Amino acid sequence: MRVWIDLDNSPHVPFFAPIIRELQRRGHQLLLTARPYAQTLELAELAGLQLEAVGAYGGRHPVGKAWHLLQRAWALRRPVRRVCPQVALSHGSRAQVIAAVLQRIPAVVCLDYEWTERWIFRWGAYRILVPEVAFRSALAAGFPAERLYPYPGLKEEVYLPEFVPQPGFREQLGVGMEECLLVLRPPSVTAHYRRRRTLELFAAVLRRLRREPQVVPVIVPRTLDDRQWVEKLCRDEGIGRARFLSAALPGLQLLYWADMVISGGGTMNREAALLGTPVYSVFAGRLGAVDRWLCQQGRLGFLQSVEDVERLRFRRVPRTAQWRYPDKGLAALLVSLLEEWTSCSSRWRISGGMRT
Repeated sequence: MRVWIDLDNSPHVPFFAPIIRELQRRGHQLLLTARPYAQTLELAELAGLQLEAVGAYGGRHPVGKAWHLLQRAWALRRPVRRVCPQVALSHGSRAQVIAAVLQRIPAVVCLDYEWTERWIFRWGAYRILVPEVAFRSALAAGFPAERLYPYPGLKEEVYLPEFVPQPGFREQLGVGMEECLLVLRPPSVTAHYRRRRTLELFAAVLRRLRREPQVVPVIVPRTLDDRQWVEKLCRDEGIGRARFLSAALPGLQLLYWADMVISGGGTMNREAALLGTPVYSVFAGRLGAVDRWLCQQGRLGFLQSVEDVERLRFRRVPRTAQWRYPDKGLAALLVSLLEEWTSCSSRWRISGGMRT
């Protein structure tokens, strides 16, 4: 089986790494492409993945995003024609779905936020995989029932079993044992799901830190736009202790050894929640089923007002290097599903993005 995997964003690197190894173990041929966005290429290099970078970051403006999306979809046809894959796989890569339709390749798409921009996936995806806790909500969001498939667990549980805590990680960052390590993931200032309220809440968190001298804030921005926005906030608010990561680090190590995580995104919140680190979201958009489930489980909190930010209490969280996450065999399960669907796809005719 010839499988084409497209890494569209930095969280997709750890998600696909064990899936790629399982595909290789079973003897399948792989084509790996990636979008140069956030820390995707750097994390792929750390993971030892051999891939081809295709496309560019579309910026904050909708017209630029749409233009770069179409440009990247067209550019992806070149490596695809060289390998002739039998199936395309991504975690929400719109460019891959468009390119796959153009090349008449069945596209399997994984999603864990059902309120994303959906029309490309509803139009062109051959199969859509979602966590089982999000299945009903995905149906309500308009994804076609005949192409929607739930899988047990969350996407982060595919790769968390491989995580081994590294003793001394905090010391490598220069964080003392008596200090409180706070990891901050700024909300994206360019994403289609951005909300002004999210930006306001994150700014309130930064202002709160002026009264917390024992807190060491480590800021992990996605893009240069995000970093520049936060740097200006820090200057305006007189926050001089903030540290910005200048290079990609093992993200799970950072989250595990942190004492608290506050983020405007999704994956980092879910990783921290499953790692057992106190985590709060400032996301003010439409709540997804996965985050709602984690909130009901008491693993994820939401900061919905400045008053919520004021009530935060920063304290050290004891951790141990012996911690492990149970392996549910999700990587093998997803590969088996891909094998099954690829063998069945020969009985389908893919035409113009629609199955007929």
